[in-house]
Amino acid sequence: MMSDEGENPLVPSKKYPRRRLHKENLPNPESQDGNAVAEKTALDLDTYEQQAREKNHRRQEKVRDSFAAAFVCGFWLLFGLACIAVIVWDWHLVCPKNWCWLDNSQLEKLAQIMQFAYGAFAGSVATYARQFIKTAPKTHAHQ
Repeated sequence: MMSDEGENPLVPSKKYPRRRLHKENLPNPESQDGNAVAEKTALDLDTYEQQAREKNHRRQEKVRDSFAAAFVCGFWLLFGLACIAVIVWDWHLVCPKNWCWLDNSQLEKLAQIMQFAYGAFAGSVATYARQFIKTAPKTHAHQ
């Protein structure tokens, strides 16, 4: 067990109970710490919680934007691969045998991969479009 002088005031205990942040417990507004001054000003103006909500909203929007960008990149990557697969498939259907590099079993495998990819591709596009339509701003023609 630690002595009283060795206790950490940041950890709640009998000597140092957990305290809420009050205006009078804030640092000196003349301090050089810009964050402390901004926090003191926000608490004085009762905008601290509003600012916290706005910052949290910005963080959430950054995460959403990152996922949206990843989805768009993945979409175009899969679209490009699908185009290449269609070109290879068509090449093997149209050209003579001596110009082809895939045998029948490989073509069948390519067809299976293309069917799976097209299903996944169509499903993800439909899901994304449904979410986009649901969250799109509504415009009213008759107002």
